[in-house]
Amino acid sequence: MIAYTLQIYFDFSGYSDMAIGLGRIFGFRFPENFDQPYRAQTVTEFWRRWHMTLSRWFRDYVYIPLGGNRLGPETTYRNLFVVFFLCGLWHGAGYTFVFWGLYHGFWLAAERMYTTYFGPLRGGLPAWVRTFLIVVIGWVFFRATSMDQAFHVLNAMAGLSSPTTVYYDLQSIAVPRQVFFVVCGLGFALIPFGSASLDLDGTRRSAYLKAGGAIVVFCYSMALLSANSFNPFIYFRF
Repeated sequence: MIAYTLQIYFDFSGYSDMAIGLGRIFGFRFPENFDQPYRAQTVTEFWRRWHMTLSRWFRDYVYIPLGGNRLGPETTYRNLFVVFFLCGLWHGAGYTFVFWGLYHGFWLAAERMYTTYFGPLRGGLPAWVRTFLIVVIGWVFFRATSMDQAFHVLNAMAGLSSPTTVYYDLQSIAVPRQVFFVVCGLGFALIPFGSASLDLDGTRRSAYLKAGGAIVVFCYSMALLSANSFNPFIYFRF
């Protein structure tokens, strides 16, 4: 599930960036769609960083017309559940997607209730671990083909599965090339590049550096595409 957590993020964020870049070539400016969501320390923050265009659409056309948070706590909680019920249906007309949406709606409502009565949630490493675990468990329902399969996976993750469950030997998949890409993936997903990046604008040397780096990445990407068979984006199904 951790591997799927990375896979679906880079699949969706990657082709969003490709669409943004291709659009810019033709003179269109599309908004950013992801902002390192797995760095979030609350589920509320996660949805400010994940699929931001969809979140803004539901906010503007569903949440606010229903009253938003202007009509009291109970109405706010109801609106959150309605929004994420529809968000689940948007991904697929199945019990797993509906449950996934309501699951996130529950955590958003719980966080808002906590901040209303007890004050802001504490941040830091424990908050990040809690949020990441909540998101990973949610992806179980998003990925499963049925509720039975989802709960079977959760039982296996918790060590409560039956002896017939098949476990894959980590050594069979943890080859150096795979480990390298997983480490790179975790780095791109979690390192705060916004605050650590270098200023590469304004000089001819920086322009050459950026152009050279782009060419190297482009050639490597073309080599990967030519060496592999067609692999459609996961999120195209939605």
